[in-house]
Amino acid sequence: MAGRDEPPGPDPDDWFDEPRVPPERRPRVPADQDQTAVDDWLTGEDLDRGGGFRVGGQELTRRQAAAAVGVLALVVLLIGLAAGGVFSSSNSSTATTSTAPAPAPATTAGGSTQPAPSTVVKGPTTTLKPGDTGAQVVALQRALAKLGHSPGKPDGTYGPATQQAVVAFQKANNLTADGIFGTQTLAALTSALQRTG
Repeated sequence: MAGRDEPPGPDPDDWFDEPRVPPERRPRVPADQDQTAVDDWLTGEDLDRGGGFRVGGQELTRRQAAAAVGVLALVVLLIGLAAGGVFSSSNSSTATTSTAPAPAPATTAGGSTQPAPSTVVKGPTTTLKPGDTGAQVVALQRALAKLGHSPGKPDGTYGPATQQAVVAFQKANNLTADGIFGTQTLAALTSALQRTG
C-alpha cells in the first residue's frame, strides 16, 4: 500500500493539465525577474543568447524586430500607394487627347440613322420639291435626320425616301403633309433646328 501515500499522477485524459517539471529541470530565474517572462515564448531564448534588441525599455527578439520592421514597411508602402492615387476611383486630372474619329451616327429602331448629337446641322435655305438634287437636298436630308425623320443616307437626291421624311416632319408639326418642302415647312424646319441646337 505504499502507492496510496503518493499523490496521484497526472490524469492522462486531461489534455489541459500542465506537466509538472521537477525542480532540478526548471530554468534558473534571477530573483528580480518574473517566472512568466521566462515561460513567455515571445521573450524566450533569443534574448538569452544575446540576439535581441532593446527598444523603448522593451526587449525584442530578432523575430519580433523583423516582424515590426515588416509591418512598418507595409504601412509605409500603403500610405505611399494611397498618396499616389492607386486606391482612388476618380479619373485623373490630366487631360488626354483622343485621335479617335467623331462618333458614328446613331441608328434608330426603324433602321434610319441620325447624326451624332454634337454635330451642328444647318438646314436648307431654299424651298425644294421631289426630283431636286444638290447640296440643298443634302442639307435637308441631314436636318430631317437630326430631327428624327431620317430619309436614309444623305445622297443629294429628293427621292421617295426624302419625300416620306418630309411628310413625317410635316405631320409632326401640324403642316399640310404633301411631301413638298415649301415656305411653311422651311420655316418650321429652321425653327426646330434652332431649338435642338
